[in-house]
Amino acid sequence: MGARKRVRTAETWDPEEEFEVEKIVDEKLDPKGNVMLYRVRWLNYSSRSDTWEPPSNLVGCTAVLRDWHKKQKRPLPAELLTPEERQNIPKVVKKTSSSPSARTSLGNSTPVARTSKGKQDSRGTSSRRSSTNKHKQKSKRGHDTNDDQEDLYSFFGSTKRPRKTSAEATEIIEIDVEDDNAPDTEIPKADDENTKEDLIVKPPSPLQKQFIIYPVSRPPTRDAYAHFSNYEKRELFRDRLRQLRGPEITLVNEVDDEPCPSLDFQFISEYRLTEGVIPPDPNFQSGCNCPSEGCNLLEPNSCQCLEDMDDPRSFAYDEHGRLRPDSGNVIYECNDFCSCSMDCPNRVVQRGRVLPLEVFKTKDKGWGVRTIRTVKAGTFVTCYLGEVISSHEAAERDKNYEKDGITYLFDLDMFDDASEYTVDAQRYGDVSRFFNHSCSPNLAIYSVVRNRGVRTIYDLAMFSIKDINPMEELTFDYAGIREQVSPVPKEPKQPIRHGKAYRKCRCGAPNCRGWLFS
Repeated sequence: MGARKRVRTAETWDPEEEFEVEKIVDEKLDPKGNVMLYRVRWLNYSSRSDTWEPPSNLVGCTAVLRDWHKKQKRPLPAELLTPEERQNIPKVVKKTSSSPSARTSLGNSTPVARTSKGKQDSRGTSSRRSSTNKHKQKSKRGHDTNDDQEDLYSFFGSTKRPRKTSAEATEIIEIDVEDDNAPDTEIPKADDENTKEDLIVKPPSPLQKQFIIYPVSRPPTRDAYAHFSNYEKRELFRDRLRQLRGPEITLVNEVDDEPCPSLDFQFISEYRLTEGVIPPDPNFQSGCNCPSEGCNLLEPNSCQCLEDMDDPRSFAYDEHGRLRPDSGNVIYECNDFCSCSMDCPNRVVQRGRVLPLEVFKTKDKGWGVRTIRTVKAGTFVTCYLGEVISSHEAAERDKNYEKDGITYLFDLDMFDDASEYTVDAQRYGDVSRFFNHSCSPNLAIYSVVRNRGVRTIYDLAMFSIKDINPMEELTFDYAGIREQVSPVPKEPKQPIRHGKAYRKCRCGAPNCRGWLFS
């Protein structure tokens, strides 16, 4: 068309005029989660004139809509199929007895969206008139193979879910198409991989909280979220962040169009113990007899929780809850068997994160995390969490991680050169999983012991080792090396486990070593 490029304004906008659609560039659900909206790029108009349109406003744009769905690698909705394609759709069983084959084919079915009738022509034009009628079409979803995808139905307001089968009969899922006599669509079977895991729960002691032992996780065999739009991926990740304990964690990307970090990563709020890991035995634990209001920081010898420390004993924290400059590599906190309350000044890490953070996309290091406000030296930031796995499982995973040149394995070897267990944050962990490396870090990891007499499993707590400005990225040294100018001078010895391969370091620090691992 020969029309001039222009920005649509209230003065130039004619609601009765028809405009040609160039392409669809994005999609999202309306605020109520009922109608899919498409971001439309209008021919001969700039991107500033893009508008969000419901399908009811895109009459006659079948080719453009088909191109968009193919680009997203999703099956075409029924209303976008040609007559020939509809004729080739196999029939579905309407109702059946409780035969094993019927339950297998329908029991894990994909929710099918009801389609509304609508006339389409061969032109690529749309009236762009404001629509006052409620559009009943739902966004078509792929099959769920992950617990979080079931949550996505409620998060985005979808009312269509796979129906469960019973022993008596299998219910049908009806499909409306333009022709009432058209053949029905077969409902695909689900992939049983990565479904909800069976939990192995060990009987707890009366004095011990209930530990859940999870099966050892395996990497996903396929991208379970490939059919989600960028908007859906981003909002799902943000919803996961909102469920974390503590102040808000936001998500920002001002670099490219990647919506969020991998959705295969799951957030957890405590260690995920796996098969082969033995939880701490409460029969070998004890607490202090300090007052209920908390331990006296001026009398460290009166707290039994510090008995494993070398003399002279001292609490790790000051009256502000920050690390003292002379704190050692190991922090001994009070525990569930102590008489003091959670307000005790010696319970900083177990009270959790108190800083608002932001996950953001860096220019050349992938995703990172930065602080929203000023952080004083010695402040607790968060813990390094993940699956706690056996040394044997860690060795097997290390072989695979070496191929990728990066690992999230962290040996729990502070008290023994041969670690019995390892923390792996590859698939499960905290926001600390996105902390990047720096040769001049502003964080360091300290071992925090709460289980007296049992030190095979302990917390990996991240503290600031210098003052950090707002919007400054949070980093730590993957090799466990730290500058000696820190106001918290003693360095924990344990680095993240690393392979033999060296990787180029992009931290940008003045003292950058040029390589990532030591």
